[in-house]
Amino acid sequence: MNNSLQLSFNCSSKFSDANINQADQTFAPTILHSYVALLTVITPFYIYVFRKNENRDKQTPLFQIPNHFYKTTKFILFAIYTFELAFALTVYKSILTDFCMTIIYLYFSFAFYFLIVITQVNQLLLCMLALQKFAVFFIPSLETHFTLTPKSIKCIRQYSYLSSAQLNQPQRYILWQIVAVVVVKFTYIPLFIFYLGLDINTAVFACNIADLFSTPLIIQLTYLGCNRRNLLTLVHSFKLDNISKIFCCRSARVGVLRDSLNQEASTRY
Repeated sequence: MNNSLQLSFNCSSKFSDANINQADQTFAPTILHSYVALLTVITPFYIYVFRKNENRDKQTPLFQIPNHFYKTTKFILFAIYTFELAFALTVYKSILTDFCMTIIYLYFSFAFYFLIVITQVNQLLLCMLALQKFAVFFIPSLETHFTLTPKSIKCIRQYSYLSSAQLNQPQRYILWQIVAVVVVKFTYIPLFIFYLGLDINTAVFACNIADLFSTPLIIQLTYLGCNRRNLLTLVHSFKLDNISKIFCCRSARVGVLRDSLNQEASTRY
């Protein structure tokens, strides 16, 4: 922990000593701000869809993991906004007292470390979900070992002949999840090239920051596109009479779509 905090304290000095030109200095922040912009647009719809399906999803296996994602992504987004505000305040450091600047730097250091740990936990849970779906799909006999509720889930392949499966085509949404992860991770390539000449500690820290911004985006995209029910709910939310519900309290939750009652539990995220 001490090493991570020390790395956080020294991060700004490492960037200033790297002899990076002005154009390059704006490259990485542009990518991070793009993540923030996408999160700002997607998060309200993610919250709306999750609240709408929460009662139903509580009956599915491993609901605790998506519920954890829902809570942590909201917290991370709030923390990211405070980072943006604190970063904007540092621009006016000439009019701020040394005490205020010290508080801001301490906040950056401890908050970054705390959020990086949360991000690593989220990545571990994402891996667990991926392994669970892979194992149940190809080895149905392992289904009972992954089920945390009395109701068991069914394999997509086992029910591929049903009309509900033919309508929903769950394999298509699994493919979309993979595409979402790959596309977001491809944005790391410019960062790798950008930090290629820097020391390893700075490069690792930069990748951790990129994970902090991109992991909530991956979670939200994969949840919204993981099955037909969520996509239809997302499309339905764009209607004028539902726009206000996106920002309303939990009492604004409405019923699930009728044509998705037979949606396979193994594709519910």
